[in-house]
Amino acid sequence: MTALIAMLGGVRATVFAAVALAALAWGGIQTARIDGWQNKAGEATAKLATANDRIDGFRALLVDVNAESDRQIAEAKARADKGREAAAAARIEADRLAVRLADTRVALEAAKADPTCADQLKVKLCSAIPLL
Repeated sequence: MTALIAMLGGVRATVFAAVALAALAWGGIQTARIDGWQNKAGEATAKLATANDRIDGFRALLVDVNAESDRQIAEAKARADKGREAAAAARIEADRLAVRLADTRVALEAAKADPTCADQLKVKLCSAIPLL
């Protein structure tokens, strides 16, 4: 029986040694994997920093583009306002000229009815018709 116990003890020691070696090997593999993960983490951190720099650059560019578009919109509105003012001034001038034309036509009809101006209308010297 003692031989059996000794043999069992030897088997237990062998199994224990095998398990210990397997644990050490697994630990070594895990260490290598951790080193690989750390390298990948460092690369990812560098890529993240580069991406953040690019994002900051794009944000700055977007601010510039927005400022330029706002400036161009303001210029276009100013040109449109000037155009509206010019159109209003042209309408006022057209109305003034229409009144003047109507007055001139009334004066022409009055001159045609006046016997003293009728002869002068042929040579356009009647004082009732303003010379343009």
